[in-house]
Amino acid sequence: FGAGGIIDIEKDDGESENVMLPFTAEAVPLIDISNCYLVVAPDAFEAHGPDS
Repeated sequence: FGAGGIIDIEKDDGESENVMLPFTAEAVPLIDISNCYLVVAPDAFEAHGPDS
């Protein structure tokens, strides 16, 4: 990921490891602070395989 920021996503199944993605505009194109959510681009998960 280099020296940039990282977002750590916790899976809700309680069994899988968290997914760490680069915190970039490409990986996280939308951050809506007022409504408390963000959007992660599906392409960002491809590097982690089909189980991400």
